[in-house]
Amino acid sequence: MRPWWPPSGWLRPGVARAASQAAADRATVRADSQHAVHEERARIYRDLHDDIGARLVSILSASTDERIRELARDALHDLREVVYHARGEPGSLEQVLGEIRSELADRLKLAGWRLEWLPEALPDVLLPGDCTIHVYRILREATTNAIKHAAPGTLRVRMRVHGGMVYVDITDQGGQEPDGSLTSSGAGQQGMRDRAERIGGQLAIEPGTLCGTKVMLRFPLPGGGKPA
Repeated sequence: MRPWWPPSGWLRPGVARAASQAAADRATVRADSQHAVHEERARIYRDLHDDIGARLVSILSASTDERIRELARDALHDLREVVYHARGEPGSLEQVLGEIRSELADRLKLAGWRLEWLPEALPDVLLPGDCTIHVYRILREATTNAIKHAAPGTLRVRMRVHGGMVYVDITDQGGQEPDGSLTSSGAGQQGMRDRAERIGGQLAIEPGTLCGTKVMLRFPLPGGGKPA
């Protein structure tokens, strides 16, 4: 007697379900693995920043040799930049600006300046890693120029989002008249403009309303403002 087998159609739903479940299980394993890698990477970045960064800050506080302080300050800035680069992950606009604020506040305090941080309500949107580093470097260069060309005073940073654009104004209110070199086409200023263009934005530099110099950065929210 010839053996009887069920029609092939009877097996297909079960096979399809099994294949679908196997694919889902593999996707879950991959997601869990990627999450674990990201968590470990974030921990390493935090330890790197906190441990080495704290030691560099201690050198800055303890040393009276201006050359040593300058080297430690540059090393601290480079460390933070490496951390931003290496992370390479998107962060919310508020989170990114918060990290930048922390770095600027520390740097200005060491130079005898005060930071006035004036953000309006910011949407909960993501900024890609490359956008983050360009914004960070623009604000860092603007801060460097203020410290270099003006007597200690207040660095005021205003930011808002309107019509899908981010507006950031950085104004130094140092204790001396605006320096003409700040509004020239030097390498630092051109570098800031190039970075603004890379994120689809624009940058302008002009004398402040009352004194000092104002740097105005405008760039579009990436992806039309994708929620974080």
